[in-house]
Amino acid sequence: MQRRRLRGVSRAGGPRPDRAAGTTSRIGVEALEPRQLLAVTATGSLPDIAVAAGTGPAVVSTDGLFAVTGVDVQGTVVRMATQAGAGSSYRDLFIELFDTAIEGRSAAPVSTANFLDYVTSGRYDSSFFHRATDFAGDTGPARFLQGGGFFDRGPGATQRVGEIVSDEPIALEWAADRPNVAGTIAYARTSDPNSATSGFFFNVSANPSFDDPGGVGRPANQYAVFGRVLGDGQAILDEYAALARFDADGPSYGTFDTLPLAGDDSTPIFDRLLSVRSATVVAAPQATVGLRVDSSDPDVVSARINTDGAIELAYGTVPGDAVVTVTGTDLSGDEAETTFTVSVAAEPTDGDIIREIVLGGSGPTSLVATDADGTRSSYTWRGPGTATFSFTIADEPVVSGRRVTVPNAATLASIAFDGGSASSSLVVASAGGDGFVEVERIDSVGAVGRLTLSKVRVTDGVSLADGVAAVVLAGVGGVVDIGGTRVATATLGDVADAEVTLPAVGALTLSGVRDSTIALASTGTVVAGAVERATLTVTGNPRRVAFASLADATVQFPDAAGTLAVAGSVTGSRVEVGSRVTAVRVGRFIDSALLVGVAEGVDLPADGTEIAASSRLGAFAVTSREPDAFAGSQVVAGAIGTAQLGLLAATPGAGSAVVARTAAVVSGRGPTRPFTIRKAEGIADVAEVLAASGVGADRLSVTAFG
Repeated sequence: MQRRRLRGVSRAGGPRPDRAAGTTSRIGVEALEPRQLLAVTATGSLPDIAVAAGTGPAVVSTDGLFAVTGVDVQGTVVRMATQAGAGSSYRDLFIELFDTAIEGRSAAPVSTANFLDYVTSGRYDSSFFHRATDFAGDTGPARFLQGGGFFDRGPGATQRVGEIVSDEPIALEWAADRPNVAGTIAYARTSDPNSATSGFFFNVSANPSFDDPGGVGRPANQYAVFGRVLGDGQAILDEYAALARFDADGPSYGTFDTLPLAGDDSTPIFDRLLSVRSATVVAAPQATVGLRVDSSDPDVVSARINTDGAIELAYGTVPGDAVVTVTGTDLSGDEAETTFTVSVAAEPTDGDIIREIVLGGSGPTSLVATDADGTRSSYTWRGPGTATFSFTIADEPVVSGRRVTVPNAATLASIAFDGGSASSSLVVASAGGDGFVEVERIDSVGAVGRLTLSKVRVTDGVSLADGVAAVVLAGVGGVVDIGGTRVATATLGDVADAEVTLPAVGALTLSGVRDSTIALASTGTVVAGAVERATLTVTGNPRRVAFASLADATVQFPDAAGTLAVAGSVTGSRVEVGSRVTAVRVGRFIDSALLVGVAEGVDLPADGTEIAASSRLGAFAVTSREPDAFAGSQVVAGAIGTAQLGLLAATPGAGSAVVARTAAVVSGRGPTRPFTIRKAEGIADVAEVLAASGVGADRLSVTAFG
């Protein structure tokens, strides 16, 4: 056993089990009572990751990755977040306390209440295991691990190690039906049986000598067991028991003469402690999952679980592929696993480097970057989950507290969200340059609350599979797929060369749309600027739809719609409504069609059977006062309330048609005088009425089949 000095250690020896010889056999945790053991399952998956060698670390959320059908635990459960050396993966030890008596096992109410007092007061946080031994020269695995006596004050402290402030000692609560078997936790003490305070130890293997009732000339040697580890706790204890032990305070003292340490001798001793980072009571043990993560090639990517239960990835400088396996273990010990692949490519050769910067989780929450045209943008992430930014930059980013600064001329490749919720948000503000940030892709795993990206333009697509509560983007291109059930508000600036799919949207605002398709459901409002060479499909009976203009566009309402308003011109376009529309108001309606309840594939019905009898157009109005604002177009519906067609000049070849089963009022102004046709189905010769106003049959026809 190596001997090293643990400097800055107080010399008082803490409570400890007596050194006692015992059997060296190893047994599993005894099943002291029946439990309902139901399987843990992997209910989510993590996407594969591709990065360049040397990319900065990333955090991947594990929220929703596993689900537990149920596990029946009788006692209070405590989670100890342990760590074998700084930077290593956190391993959760779940401890079931014996605060409830069951058949075959008595309760330990005094011991468990004492333990919970130390847990809930935070006195075990930052503590460490200071003793481990095999009672046989310490050349083999330790038979127990002792902690609860000391804590690390952290770098910069004059006295690094302090003693945990203890309460009054408690009476020995040993019982024969709570023996010191493998996987149990018991109280450390001095030679006085009633001296236990904060110190405890885990029996890695059975230690029957700690249950010795004594005999003639031999005092009792008993230590009170008050709980046991659950899930993969025994495997974790076995790993820790295999750590090397060191004499850290020299031959004159005995407090730290078998200190378990991780790593090699070149690492500072305080970075090698077997630590308890935190201890907390578990609120819902029936659904609790312990996590373990492993990489098939740590030279490509190393992985660990951090204190938030997320996966931290550290990419290496060696190109290649590695499979990362995430294992979830419920408190019954059942396991499930899921995997994802990390591909690390060689560093770019043009002098630029690719870096992933993670906001949220245990990392920074704000980011400032300046792109090639001088636009300085700031990003702020709040709430659960993480936002990962992939930049191409010439120099390394600078981290200061909770803020990351990216050097000049940074190119943002992608933004990815993971593990967010309705309370998560990302806000972007920009100044200087052209005022806008361009990013190729935005993706998410899980829902996101609010994305206020009013200065961000996406070129190659957006995928928010589980939805977003509210989103603002300066522009989008590529495939845009927003899942979930409802978006309260969505603002998409310039939609170009895009295929957009949205769920139900309360209010949708589009600055402009060209060469794109958009599909959504709405019972609220849809407002857009100019729509060119695009198809917009809106289900769900929107209350109001307004456009600046339509050109070579198709607008479809498969169900119904409230009001449709186009401030400017509708040219070369089709507006299709399944059953009814309350009102349509347009500035100009040129070479276009408004079809309500018309059979598919029909432009101008030959008879009333090609129009749904229940379909209705409440009102149609051309609002421009220019001549021929209604030309070369068709308005068709089962029933038309009013149709106001504006000024019709006698332009040859500008034929238009109004077709319905019934039409209450069709009006306009011809070259010579206004005209009004009431109940067109009752007028014998509509053409004669139109001719009287100077409108020829080649200019306008009004047909009501009756």
